[in-house]
Amino acid sequence: MKTFLIILILSMTSTALLAQVPIKINYDGHTLYVYPHDLPQNTDQGVAIYNTYTNISEAGAKSKSNGMENTKALIRAYGKSAEAAQVCTKLNEYGYNDWYLPSIDELRAIYKNRTKITDIVGDGYYWSSTETGQWTTKIIHFKTGEELDFNKTAYMSIRPVRRD
Repeated sequence: MKTFLIILILSMTSTALLAQVPIKINYDGHTLYVYPHDLPQNTDQGVAIYNTYTNISEAGAKSKSNGMENTKALIRAYGKSAEAAQVCTKLNEYGYNDWYLPSIDELRAIYKNRTKITDIVGDGYYWSSTETGQWTTKIIHFKTGEELDFNKTAYMSIRPVRRD
């Protein structure tokens, strides 16, 4: 019984420690570092791509593979109202300040490696930075793998990323 408890405690400790650093995955010949926690933390609401219902337009965030460029486009077009993009770019964590909202292809790579992520919480829906229209952006449901075009003003989780 003591051996079982020690193994259980060590297993839980190593899992907790793994979740304390960015998660490395391979993406398109690069290392993609995935933020180890859902953002925002301590809320069930999440964040919106665009947090106001007026003057919405396409931001030009059309890349399926370059989330950094999409994130910049969202901020240029929406400014402070680009809530999800702003949360990512304002991060200064783990010695880096170049975090961004992943594109749909980057988010797919995270989904394919979801077993490395220990804290998928809430309903499991995650924003990408890839726009599909004036009112919509791509999302992935991490519990089913379903991809949807979703209203930019909805609230859901984000998983910031960075590349070397």
